[in-house]
Amino acid sequence: MEKNIRRLRELPISEYQKRFFFEWVLAPDAVTYNVSYLHKIIGGLDEKALRKACEMFISQNEVVQVRFSEDGEICYHGEFTIDDFYLEALFNPGIPLEQQVGKFLYCPFDLTKGPILKLCLMKSLDRGKPEFYFFFVTHHIICDAVFISQLYGQIQQAYNALSVGSKNLPNVPKTFSLAVQAECKVLNKQYKLKARKFWLDFIGDIPLTTALPYQTNSLDHSNTLGEFIYFDLSSEESEKVRNYAKAKGTTVFVVLSSFYGLVLSKYISQDFFFLNYSVMTRPDEFLEVAGCFMNNVPMKFELREVDMLDELINQINQQRKSVKPFQRYTLGDIVQDQRLLAGKTANIVNIGFAQSYLNVIPFELQGLTTQPVDITWSTNSIYEIGMLYDERSDVLRFKLEYRKTFFDGDLIRQLIRSFVKIIQGAVGGDKIQIKSYTVLPEETYSRLVYDWNATDREYERSATICELFERQVERTPDG
Repeated sequence: MEKNIRRLRELPISEYQKRFFFEWVLAPDAVTYNVSYLHKIIGGLDEKALRKACEMFISQNEVVQVRFSEDGEICYHGEFTIDDFYLEALFNPGIPLEQQVGKFLYCPFDLTKGPILKLCLMKSLDRGKPEFYFFFVTHHIICDAVFISQLYGQIQQAYNALSVGSKNLPNVPKTFSLAVQAECKVLNKQYKLKARKFWLDFIGDIPLTTALPYQTNSLDHSNTLGEFIYFDLSSEESEKVRNYAKAKGTTVFVVLSSFYGLVLSKYISQDFFFLNYSVMTRPDEFLEVAGCFMNNVPMKFELREVDMLDELINQINQQRKSVKPFQRYTLGDIVQDQRLLAGKTANIVNIGFAQSYLNVIPFELQGLTTQPVDITWSTNSIYEIGMLYDERSDVLRFKLEYRKTFFDGDLIRQLIRSFVKIIQGAVGGDKIQIKSYTVLPEETYSRLVYDWNATDREYERSATICELFERQVERTPDG
């Protein structure tokens, strides 16, 4: 196969593609990094125009044509045709939708063969009912938030033009190759040396991996099977969050990550820890180029250094500003530096937080009604615990994912309730003190900590909430 693809045109490889290829090599049969979105279409869809619109997207965005050499060192332009990408199928209204689309969504990609994108139109078996489902599935190695918005935006524009005979077709003058070349100029040797020093100083002696309230001491880290819980704030609560962030002179991201970190600290009984968050690293002059320009960097929580929630928010806000010049330095390099230069062994950040698309992407087709459909991207969880949120509509939407075998489901649901509780309290005007804030009702917390457990003992003060529950069950199995 290598001999055959040597004849293909080579494309540059971004720093972030290298990371995802390495992750894929470790687990080529996993679907952890699959990304998918699905829309229901109602009305007289011009199926030929949709297929042609998809073909135009494929021809104008070279990143969807990629395939990699066996060692991941070379990226090729695969020269695939529309038939390699585009699928048509029938759906049966009597069978659950996820069961029917799952065979497409939850299949692993072979990054050395490609293509790494599938587009599918499913038509109803009921010919008298003009309903369709249109979805795509791809791998994170070519896909980030900009890729998703470009895919829907370009297909939408092309379809609407083609369906009425207009010449207002999308034009994509800048290429992924040029964007990667611009990225390489930024990630030069001097930048990497400065960034390496910054991150070594920033992380210091704090472990990147956080001890979480696991339900067992025997964890199978190869089992990334996930559970996914969606929840929303009301439109009124969402507006209060936005106003709260504005009043604090910061962003919704900083406010929500501060809330999330404080709640987590109570569940893990730790004052110093990291979580991972996503950052966009696309070069400024290529903000609309489809591809993957996304990195993950650590966010540090130092709760002993602050007394009130307002101080924590300010701390995270200032931290984001100090990190920003160095956020292009890849997570893989950060982790490798911790192992090679700081002498650490367990250095995987196992908690995540990110802004994402949670199926509120506009897809407006001429003369048709379209509706986004909630569906889980993958059956696997990237992080042991990860929180995603979306602020692109009136309602703030969240998805908490966790590795199913690692945690008790009731504990995770309690964590979500605690997260919502602190949001409602903070935006409602509560003055929250870091040390004394509890995530459980006062009566339950008092019984748990003071009546059921002798908290004057050192080992009890360091116990997690999950451990405290387990100890109480052992003591009073009937209670």
